[in-house]
Amino acid sequence: MTWGVEPVHCNTNRPIPPATSFIPTWLGFEECISAGARPAAATACIGRAATDMENIPESMMSDWTGRTETEAAPKRPLVPAMMTGFRCRCPNCGEGALFNGYLKVVERCASCGEDLSHQRADDAPPYFTIFIVGHIVVPLILIVETNWHLSNTAHLAIWLPLTLVLTLVFLRPVKGAVVGLQWALRMHGFDPKGDPNDPEPLSESPTNR
Repeated sequence: MTWGVEPVHCNTNRPIPPATSFIPTWLGFEECISAGARPAAATACIGRAATDMENIPESMMSDWTGRTETEAAPKRPLVPAMMTGFRCRCPNCGEGALFNGYLKVVERCASCGEDLSHQRADDAPPYFTIFIVGHIVVPLILIVETNWHLSNTAHLAIWLPLTLVLTLVFLRPVKGAVVGLQWALRMHGFDPKGDPNDPEPLSESPTNR
């Protein structure tokens, strides 16, 4: 098959610029995807660019990621932290209360002093709660309807209150589990070394969710 145009060759031998430059630009991706580039030429070009990516100096990778491998903080246990959060306890010590009220996360653990104001649970707990409650209520509805054929009024009288109760029961511990996950993965401000791309902690924010 003839494309009718000359293949476009990329140049991956350019000197590496400062880390603030956009990676695909200096790797020559813009030339690989230019109009008229043959598929074979573009594939070879991208392959060479990928090889160059593997040879990027570690110092420059440190500039992009914000830390070197030797500076990485030790890993925190993910599942235990989520289970502790599900019990509405501090994911760091497992003793202090995680909430001050129904859904308001404490600024700092009263037991170990861990700063919990960095959490950004936001809308994740409601989504996960809907997922859990739906997988409980829907099978029960199908089982009851298959065996007893209740009226619509009876179904509403049973499943609406049950759904409401289960939602209120699960929402708080699910939010605790999300906070535990963020703490374990050092998301947002939970990384003591910090990340300039993260938002300000909740304690410094005008609103505290």
